[in-house]
Amino acid sequence: MTKKTPDPNYSTLLKDLQELSDSKSITAFVPSLNKEITLKPLNVKQQKSIIRSAIDPALTNITFTNAVNDIIVENSPADIEFYAVDRPSLLIALRVQALGRVLNITQKDVSYEVDLQPHVDTFNTHTFDTDLLTGVVDSSGIRATLLAPTITIDTRINKSASKTTSKSIKTSADALYSIGDLFVYELVKYITTLEFNGNVIDFTGINIKQGIDAVESLPMALSGKIVAFIEKLKTYEDNFTKIAHIDKKLDIGLDATFFTS
Repeated sequence: MTKKTPDPNYSTLLKDLQELSDSKSITAFVPSLNKEITLKPLNVKQQKSIIRSAIDPALTNITFTNAVNDIIVENSPADIEFYAVDRPSLLIALRVQALGRVLNITQKDVSYEVDLQPHVDTFNTHTFDTDLLTGVVDSSGIRATLLAPTITIDTRINKSASKTTSKSIKTSADALYSIGDLFVYELVKYITTLEFNGNVIDFTGINIKQGIDAVESLPMALSGKIVAFIEKLKTYEDNFTKIAHIDKKLDIGLDATFFTS
């Protein structure tokens, strides 16, 4: 039997195919920059990584977020440092180009067919107040300096959370228990320093486990103020993740299914 040798032109053809795919760029709004940028479109390999993120239900949100964080970095200009608050507008723009403008949303057991394109066209009208990226809160003699996480930091802490919690999740009860752990990891993402009694804990100079230990020692009143800081960013994200449809506001679920339907 004659062994078939690879076509010597195959690698060149593959490169040309990739370049052609990448040339079909899209425009997307980046809130933290208050401007639009050009992104490469999603490819099948990236869609596969998104679909695979749904395999482990206990850690679906973390795995999905890390997958799309990597895609945003891979498909964008190299000199941009994105923040987590940028993610919704970028993902929706990528999805419209990849799968089309029509999306079916089910809310309270009722299915709605919505057109995403007019919604995406409004994104650049939602000016972002960059002061929302930073904050200072205090309680009980402790002051926390806050900074919204970049997607680089988001991914790094998510990976640590995934590694730690996946080992402990064996039952549905364990999954519920892990929600508390993930909440603490989320707070760690937003803290840069803690000041108290003339001392400073610089979160950029400690590891994630040490950051977790520090956050778990905070009074609830202070953690509540950190959550309020985070909620202001989430409220801004509603401009992208909620879409007007007739007399309703529908939620756009940003998960793996968003890129398969």
